[in-house]
Amino acid sequence: MSENTWKPGDVVQVKSGGPAMTVAGDDGFGRTICEWFDGKKQMSGTFNVAVLKLFERPRAIAVGIARR
Repeated sequence: MSENTWKPGDVVQVKSGGPAMTVAGDDGFGRTICEWFDGKKQMSGTFNVAVLKLFERPRAIAVGIARR
């Protein structure tokens, strides 16, 4: 994605990993403004759209008990 296609409220992540971040908007220069929490501290940052991807929640693994 070379243009900012994220909408406010979308949940994204840096492609190389890191916390889930909520898109707050764009800065008018093609960069995405994101907010997230580090513990109880609210953080924000501006990211080039090329380094972001939609956040995918880890899938739960079903653990079962073998029946005899």
